[in-house]
Amino acid sequence: MNEKQALILTKQKNGKFENKTKDIIKIKKPVLGSEKYIITFKNNKSYTYGKDKVQYFKKPKIIDVSQSVIRMENGNYERWDSALKFGPYIVLFRNGNSYHHLFDNIQIIINVSEENKTKCLVEYYRYIADLIKSQSRHLSIYYNKKLEFIRKDSVAKKFIDKSGIFSYEQKEAPIFPFGVNLSQRQAIINALENQVSLIQGPPGTGKTQTILNIIANLFVQDKTVAIVAGNNSATANIYEKLQNEDIDFITAKLGNKDLQDEFFATDCTIPDVSSWALDDKSNLKFKARLNFLDSQLSQLLRDKNKLAFVQEAIEKLSVERQHFKRHFGVKSVDLRKWSFANKWLISDLLKFLAELEYCSQNKSLSWLVKLSWFYKYRIFKFKDLENINDDLIKGIIGRYYFQKTEELSRQKQFLKASLDRQNFDSLLTEYKELSLRIFKGYISRYYKENGGKKQFHVNSYKNVFPKFLERFPVVLSTTDSIINNKSPHEIFDYLIVDEASQVDLVSGFLAMSCAKNIVAVGDLKQLPHIPAELVNEDIDRVFDVQPGYSYLYHNLLSSLNTVFSGSVPLTLLKEHYRCHPKIIDFCNQKFYGGQLVIMTEAVGEPFKVFKTAPGNHARKPSDDKSLFNQRELDVIENEILNSELSQKRPDLIGIATPYRAQADRARQNFSANKVQIDTVYKYQGREKDTIILSTVSNSLNKFVDDPNLLNVAVSRAKRQFIVVTSGNIFKEQGSNIGDLIRHIEYQSVSDSVFESKTVSIFDCLYADYSDVLKDFSKRVKKISKFTSENLMIALLEGILSDERYSSFAYKINYSLNLLVKDFSKFTDREKEFVLHPHSHVDLLLYNKLDKIPFLAIEVDGYQYHDLNDKQSERDECKNTVFKKLGIRLLRFSTTGSGEREKLEDAINSYLVAIPKSQEEKIHS
Repeated sequence: MNEKQALILTKQKNGKFENKTKDIIKIKKPVLGSEKYIITFKNNKSYTYGKDKVQYFKKPKIIDVSQSVIRMENGNYERWDSALKFGPYIVLFRNGNSYHHLFDNIQIIINVSEENKTKCLVEYYRYIADLIKSQSRHLSIYYNKKLEFIRKDSVAKKFIDKSGIFSYEQKEAPIFPFGVNLSQRQAIINALENQVSLIQGPPGTGKTQTILNIIANLFVQDKTVAIVAGNNSATANIYEKLQNEDIDFITAKLGNKDLQDEFFATDCTIPDVSSWALDDKSNLKFKARLNFLDSQLSQLLRDKNKLAFVQEAIEKLSVERQHFKRHFGVKSVDLRKWSFANKWLISDLLKFLAELEYCSQNKSLSWLVKLSWFYKYRIFKFKDLENINDDLIKGIIGRYYFQKTEELSRQKQFLKASLDRQNFDSLLTEYKELSLRIFKGYISRYYKENGGKKQFHVNSYKNVFPKFLERFPVVLSTTDSIINNKSPHEIFDYLIVDEASQVDLVSGFLAMSCAKNIVAVGDLKQLPHIPAELVNEDIDRVFDVQPGYSYLYHNLLSSLNTVFSGSVPLTLLKEHYRCHPKIIDFCNQKFYGGQLVIMTEAVGEPFKVFKTAPGNHARKPSDDKSLFNQRELDVIENEILNSELSQKRPDLIGIATPYRAQADRARQNFSANKVQIDTVYKYQGREKDTIILSTVSNSLNKFVDDPNLLNVAVSRAKRQFIVVTSGNIFKEQGSNIGDLIRHIEYQSVSDSVFESKTVSIFDCLYADYSDVLKDFSKRVKKISKFTSENLMIALLEGILSDERYSSFAYKINYSLNLLVKDFSKFTDREKEFVLHPHSHVDLLLYNKLDKIPFLAIEVDGYQYHDLNDKQSERDECKNTVFKKLGIRLLRFSTTGSGEREKLEDAINSYLVAIPKSQEEKIHS
């Protein structure tokens, strides 16, 4: 019979069914009342078979295998000419021969490399690989020889299609054998539940710890994992951590040819891990205890973060309080001298302050106000309140700082006591140890089942790659080598990419073709990969590359974030454990939107700034495009190293610079000191107690002022950060280095380094006060004016959400008497106006790093301002005050138009235009 139309299997003496289709010319199915098949073979002999000894199928389903390989029952991958599905069987045809298999016992692997979308993207990356082969020859080879087959179930296919992302239900609670915090826990859960997951790991937030926990959970789920990075140092760090727990034998350290030779030359014998074994009863007991601890620790981890927030608030309040004292020197008011209340709540204090300011516009307090204050605040003595003046207002603000500090200190003590009482540290340690015990117990069981003396060789391990992965379920490599570390058709269950923001898309796509799922870990706010100079925008235009896939404008992490925007989880690791709070606070405010939870404690003053005398001290070495600055090196040697080396070991100090020539010159100058010196690019991933940053350039340029470069440089310093920069570099708005200097000056309260005419914004005070003012304004202002202010606030928030304005924030209804410290240039009327408690500005924009205001906004109601002579005089007085303060005052009428354009133009006028640098971007 025709094998393309029917499948007839008969049972043999050995009990197995054989395909006899091509030997049969006729088959008669059992008729009613009969249990027998009658089969006639080619020799015209007919035989009778019982129903249980024949399997007969017709009307097959055609399966297209022209672009596929099939993973056979023995693990080999084979190509076939065609395939038909008969019931539970598949019949495969090749060279005139046919073979049948149970469909569930084989795996059809579809090749998508010839699909149009895939071909277009691969050709684009292949062209770039060929273009830069003088730098990375192996990439060109891999694109031309290794990408003939791209599996449909690879994450590379999902990357191309931008859809169809899987999610997975986790049957058991995750384990955390390497420790955990709140955001790491969520990142690990997201990684296990999603085919594509992204982890944003700012400096010091435990990216490696997170990756190790993901590895542990995937191992106990019998998943194979490839851990890759752009260089070997990142994966070496992961290997070292596994080695510390004696678990390194589950990994294969592969990569380029030399690393492979080195790995296969080592002894691959599985150590005796029988002592790690857990019987089923113990395993269940440990898991039950782990689940119990998990439910307890979830809340305790939140409390731990709350404690960190409170500690940070205390530090910020302390700095702000010192600024308040330094500028105004007004003593705190003792409220008990005119109130029965022994202690006022902060909320009552601020409500009273708002009412006091409002009542200051009247000559005297009405009996209704007095009655209200007696009822609400227990005030009995009104003599001191009849004259509501500037000192009274500031005295109450001083009281706020005193009470707020006390309140936060009580919260801190309560949270610490609560965590201690519930044995948080002990429970977290038990949680980690229990997770590690379960993990090691599973390792013991796994190698008992998959153990034995299995030796593999560098030239043949790919031929038995499934067996190799049984022995080494975790493979360490680089993004550009992993495709050469496996057999052609086999892929890993998971790909974990460390430092994914430094991985280019040409090597990144190769890696994505090697796995079914991906976890990309990196930091979009740190230094990305530098595109090869040979690649330009013309190539993107020629290949019509869609946004998100460009080699020129994206690294692997930013590309995945763009391509899968909103459809895959992006988890921010928040808890920071490395730097002095004031050091990382700069990065937190400037680059991470204040989302980091700073878990370190403040010890000592962390900042120093050394400015060289103004002048053109930067020079270019002969035949080099880089820069060096001998004047800055002299400052480092004479004013910094001599004192720092007397207190610290040389290996705890690092000198970082954007320019390679400066690093080279510094090594020559300071070779005897054994201080580590390198470019900022090379420092990414490292840390030192003290970092000395030499900016080199005579003036600001986009290279030196690059936000990612500055983020890396600052966040390398654990305890002290020292800036050596040109005296030509000033604190222009919109300059990242300028913001760093602003931050350092603001935090260094004891030094009189401020040059501004105005006082820094009191951020902590107004964070609490703003809500009180909003609520109070609703009750006392006309609805129309309050609504217009809200509209302006909404407009302003929309504008400030742009990354260009990440340094800026605003306050509502800010008191003028908190802005001025020097009245020498003001007239008596202007001074009176400023000091009047009721004098405010509707909106005040300021730089978050030093809290110095630069733009004021007034929303003027037509009826109240244009048609009111008394108010017009006040407006003119306010205009003059802000002019003398050097702060632009922008007025918007409620009857005007074009507000957004005017506001954006005003803000943009403060941004410095930083020229592009023609100097070399040194990263090697």
